[in-house]
Amino acid sequence: MQKTKKIGLSLLILFLGGIGLVILSISDLLRPSNSELKAPIPTQYDWAIRIDASTFVKEELYTILFKSKDEQLLKQLETLFDRKWKSKGKKGQLYIDYQNDIVFYQKTESGNVFNGIIVQTIRPDKCLENITAYLQENQSAKIEDHSLIILTQTVGNKIPKQKLNELVSRFSSNEKQVFLVAKDLNRRNLLELNINKLTSIEEIKNLQIGIYSENKSLTFNGNFTAIENENEKTNTSLYSISGKGMKIYSHVIPKMVNDSILNFFKLKDLTKITGLSVDYQGVFMDDAVAGMYSQANYTPIPLLNSVLEFEKPITVAQLTANLSKELYRTEGKITFTKAVYFVKQIDEKSIFIGLNPETVKKKIQKDYFYMGGDFSSLFNLKATYFITAFFEAMSPVKSSKEFLSKTKNIEFTANKKGEKGKITGQFLFKDENQPLNEITKLMLGLGIIK
Repeated sequence: MQKTKKIGLSLLILFLGGIGLVILSISDLLRPSNSELKAPIPTQYDWAIRIDASTFVKEELYTILFKSKDEQLLKQLETLFDRKWKSKGKKGQLYIDYQNDIVFYQKTESGNVFNGIIVQTIRPDKCLENITAYLQENQSAKIEDHSLIILTQTVGNKIPKQKLNELVSRFSSNEKQVFLVAKDLNRRNLLELNINKLTSIEEIKNLQIGIYSENKSLTFNGNFTAIENENEKTNTSLYSISGKGMKIYSHVIPKMVNDSILNFFKLKDLTKITGLSVDYQGVFMDDAVAGMYSQANYTPIPLLNSVLEFEKPITVAQLTANLSKELYRTEGKITFTKAVYFVKQIDEKSIFIGLNPETVKKKIQKDYFYMGGDFSSLFNLKATYFITAFFEAMSPVKSSKEFLSKTKNIEFTANKKGEKGKITGQFLFKDENQPLNEITKLMLGLGIIK
């Protein structure tokens, strides 16, 4: 009986998928090809994301039905269909139109942070009638024409419901054209991201990125505005580091990274980091280290080799002068409990910190920002068997590791000339894997699709 049910669900998915693909294909032909995307979002937002739901669903259905026989994905979809079927009727339908774009945004106002989501609904009257059952205390909703706008307060003192209702109306009072990344009418981006200001990176603003699927890859293209930095005239290249981990080379240093490193050395007011080269290999759970963050008597120590380049000349002695004798009991070494970092002068403004100073190579990295290499290092945990097993069994970790195992190469690069910058990137998948399948499985595993 159970086997028959699973076969039935698989056939249902394939049948509905086939019908859906035909409907989406026909409706896509009828959709204007040069329509400008407008959305009722605030005129001043922190960031906004557009997802082309129609293209994603159409291409993914085609992939599932005709390009691949992904049993794991079908099983995940069976579970999703089964769960949705059982919960049907508990709440009224919202009649969401999945042939239209989905927009997310964030806005900060008076110390409060709000996240908005905008979807299109086929039956605005029924959607308005049923939406209340879905809302939590920190949420409010509004119907604007056929747009359903849901506003959620995520940071700040709790705002009364009436005030939230006023805010969602004010935030959605203006229709604004927001996404201009894709100008090639022969290609629609699956996702577009606009960030007006990066709070953690003061040197970059007006970041726009478009993502599209092509052959065996997900490709990223975008642009940004960079604020000129006097130090960039001298820091034209960064040291390269050999190794098989995840590589990061950057002339732009997030404020949080800069402050965290300088706070560790108690040097925040004395200097500034202007360049960073890293080969990241994972995390080692060392025994608890006094004065450092620890959890369950363990302190996480990054396994890495890095070169820090500073704004002003600095020596190893100056860098380590304020460290405790427990940490810096041997010259040239930072000793935690079991883990040991070497500290070595590279030039008058550059210092190596990490596991092996012999990995430092010549100054050849000229990209404004580069990230590539083995991204599975993000989930490489060196710890006891119990901690490692618990960590790897977590659904987000398991799904992310599986996703990365299906990729052949991942790279992101940013370069600039004056104030104008360009971003390119690519997730290249192995021959037997379909990009949209893997993205769908990742979203299911992370709980993004429920």
